[in-house]
Amino acid sequence: MKKIMLVSNNTWALIQFRSELIKYLLNLKYQVELISPGIEQWELSEPNLIKTNWFLDQKGINLIKELKSFIKLRKIYSRSDASIILQYTIKPSIYGSLARIGISNKKVISIITGLGFVFISNGFKAQLGRFLYRISLKFSDEVWFLNNDDKELFLKKNIIPEDKAFVLPGEGVNVEKFYYAPLAKTKPIKILYFGRLLKDKGLIEYLNAAKYFNSIGDNVEFQVLGKFWEDNPSSISKKEFDDLKQSTYVKYLGETTDVRPYIENVHVVCLPSYREGVPVSLLEAASMGKVLIATDVPGCKDVVINDVNGYLFEAKSTKSLIEAINKVIELNPQKTADFGKNSREMVVKNFSCQIVNDIIIKKTKI
Repeated sequence: MKKIMLVSNNTWALIQFRSELIKYLLNLKYQVELISPGIEQWELSEPNLIKTNWFLDQKGINLIKELKSFIKLRKIYSRSDASIILQYTIKPSIYGSLARIGISNKKVISIITGLGFVFISNGFKAQLGRFLYRISLKFSDEVWFLNNDDKELFLKKNIIPEDKAFVLPGEGVNVEKFYYAPLAKTKPIKILYFGRLLKDKGLIEYLNAAKYFNSIGDNVEFQVLGKFWEDNPSSISKKEFDDLKQSTYVKYLGETTDVRPYIENVHVVCLPSYREGVPVSLLEAASMGKVLIATDVPGCKDVVINDVNGYLFEAKSTKSLIEAINKVIELNPQKTADFGKNSREMVVKNFSCQIVNDIIIKKTKI
């Protein structure tokens, strides 16, 4: 029986974004081993599913803790009989690529799900991350990206050679689970941000736009759904989170394990992110037939096409976001419906999990 290993820095993300791939592999009778902090708590239980806990501090740079995490991963790789290892996000890609040195009986693939903090920021941690990418990815057999912009940036900076690079069309969305659910245009116009409560997701600009529309008395309802992620270096502060929960200009909806009823109940989904791989939140919203508003940055612009299924705006600009929202407000009901239909068609054609999972199987030759 062939075995594949998936390595992640975060169990929530592994379940949220890769559960369809995991189930797909299990249905094909592959043995699947998941390596992630706290993974044993996931309730999914299958005879061919192995869950191995790996302690990892997502934002830490404590040398002793990081060395322990690396040694643990090295031991996992050394004893595993997996023929393919998929490493997701920065620390698994860096540590895993170094851990496989001297281990030649596995194909190791680093999957860069987005450049995020490491390439948005210029602080010490970000510079260290870029340096470690350059050193470690030499030892990955392949490096996959979710959009062409990220791949081209790595090639331009000579982090990897071109023959190692491959672009996967996102991580896919289950278009049956995220059913088509258009909402007729009525007032108030309901706009939803859902995802982690991070500054580099553009949450501050979104809240500022909500304040503006509240101040002029326009008939727009802003909603926020997502987890306060204090461990992330880009997290909003505890005070900002407390202010959000008590806000009168935006509805904070808390956390959920099922975003579908929240998406279904809005006209528009907004992602003001500074940079993405291919954002799952926009794919899920598009699959459900929503109008999209997002920043004109890598990843987002792969999903949102101006005046076709939504509007793009300038990153880090509340003014530009307000202009995009006004464009949506001015849409007539028929064009609003057309945008939603175009969103759905685009996802079904290009980004379904069936398409993505088939590519992974063919590309890894498992």
